[in-house]
Amino acid sequence: MEKNYTNAIYWLTKVAERGNIDAQSYLWDCYSAEGAQRDTVKAIYWLTKVAEHGDTCAQRKLGEFYAKGLYASQDSSKAIYWFTKAAEQGNIMAQSTLGDSYYYGKGVAQDDLKAVSWYTKAAEHGDAKAQYGLFLCYTAGRGLKQDSLQAQSWLNKSAEAGYSEVQWLLGAFSENAQKAEYWLTRAAEQGVAAAQWELGLRYYSGEKLHLDYTKAVYWLTKAAEQGFTLLSSQAIVGCCYYLGRGVKQDYSKAVYWLTSAAQDGHPEAQYYLGECYYEGNGVKQDLSTAVYWWTKSAEQGNLNAQSDLSYVYFNEGNYSEAVRWAANPAEYGYVQAQGILGVCYFSGKGGLKKDLSKAISLISKSAEQGHIAAKAFLATCYEQGKGVKKNKEKKRSSSHETELFVRSERLVVKLTIFLSVHTFFVILHLNLANLVYV
Repeated sequence: MEKNYTNAIYWLTKVAERGNIDAQSYLWDCYSAEGAQRDTVKAIYWLTKVAEHGDTCAQRKLGEFYAKGLYASQDSSKAIYWFTKAAEQGNIMAQSTLGDSYYYGKGVAQDDLKAVSWYTKAAEHGDAKAQYGLFLCYTAGRGLKQDSLQAQSWLNKSAEAGYSEVQWLLGAFSENAQKAEYWLTRAAEQGVAAAQWELGLRYYSGEKLHLDYTKAVYWLTKAAEQGFTLLSSQAIVGCCYYLGRGVKQDYSKAVYWLTSAAQDGHPEAQYYLGECYYEGNGVKQDLSTAVYWWTKSAEQGNLNAQSDLSYVYFNEGNYSEAVRWAANPAEYGYVQAQGILGVCYFSGKGGLKKDLSKAISLISKSAEQGHIAAKAFLATCYEQGKGVKKNKEKKRSSSHETELFVRSERLVVKLTIFLSVHTFFVILHLNLANLVYV
């Protein structure tokens, strides 16, 4: 026999009008369901009829619908009326909801004694939210005497009963690493994004939990998929895929997550996204886009981005911008920035007044950290006595280290050290500046 909702509703209505609660309940289902027969006015009418028979589930639903304005206009007094009807008959969810209503003054005047009364009824039957409500009452001393031990007891019961937000709080503030991991994991498994983020971040940093990049990426991805951006889950996940940390290196996934975080303004994500465009990893190589993201990152103080921008502008011959971006990272010991700033002082480029003393100081710092271009440049300075006292032994030492480095890297490049600043420019343009850590 084919389904015929019109005939079914017709005969159900006949029976329901005679007071049959099952028929009335079926009509509620029919009129509230999606489809051609949906009719919210008739749906609420028949649900009310069921509730008037004393059905506590129907009473609680009516209370919820009037409280939220679903199927009917919002009406706080009707909501409290039906919640109370259900609660007085032992409906635990209605009791817990009434506890909230009286505690927060939602739809009724605030009444701490009534809040405690309804919370207690529901909490004693294991309702996690009501147990949390009693924790609040005992903590604040509302409706009963303040008692920290009772408060903690009800908080633990709420967590054990599965209240995910409480599980997250217990995990986040626990000084015990094992308990923190236990509660954060339980909350994270229930989909609490903040718990997923907290758990992932702890595994990533190794603070308060053991270092575990695989678990870090797993939980941070879960948080990121929910759009949780605090300290950017997306940025950390993107960096992990870029570096192959805890997951197999995947530049396409790195670009996906880094783009999301970069657009939200995360400086580290902006830097690594710039790297992707500069190297052509996961995206088509595009220097202008790389510079765009590096600039965004550099403007927020990212030293790596500032150093890389100085290198790009130096190679383009835009020495004023190179100097501008090299200054800050050079102070923090970034070898590439020190070298660029040093050579600009040496030659008086980028708006800097020629200063051989500053130049040699910066380039020496860069060379001491293994920067091959800086070593090569110092060799010419010591041999020629430019900015330093002429010293052929130091010249040979720097030249020898340069030669050993080049051989060890098996670079098919013949380097001739000219007795001029041109040496530094040549080595940088050979793109050795990114390979110069010994």
